[in-house]
Amino acid sequence: MYCQLINSLMYLVNTKLEICFEVNTLSQYMMEPNRVHWVATKHVLRYLQGTMDYGLDYVRCDGVRLIGCTDSDWASSVNGRKSTSRCCFSLGSAVVSLFNRKQKSGVEQHIGRVHGS
Repeated sequence: MYCQLINSLMYLVNTKLEICFEVNTLSQYMMEPNRVHWVATKHVLRYLQGTMDYGLDYVRCDGVRLIGCTDSDWASSVNGRKSTSRCCFSLGSAVVSLFNRKQKSGVEQHIGRVHGS
């Protein structure tokens, strides 16, 4: 049941981008969710219930501008103490790129430098 709920929330992220980070974090526990994950998921559902009238509005505009926003969260992840970077780009009124990434471990970064990735 938890997997079905998280999958539904993943689908909903297409129109509710503000829950992307939470859904991504909750999805990491799909195989073995515990009470904390269920409680956090209920918080997301309560938030969605309170923001049903909110959403993305794509409108046509003459002056198309590329706008980018970034954010970093330095090592505050309780699981693994990794940093998280987030980025969103919009072109006109449409979001064209969105990502949320955890920092690679030191070993992964070293391997990436050795292999040129």
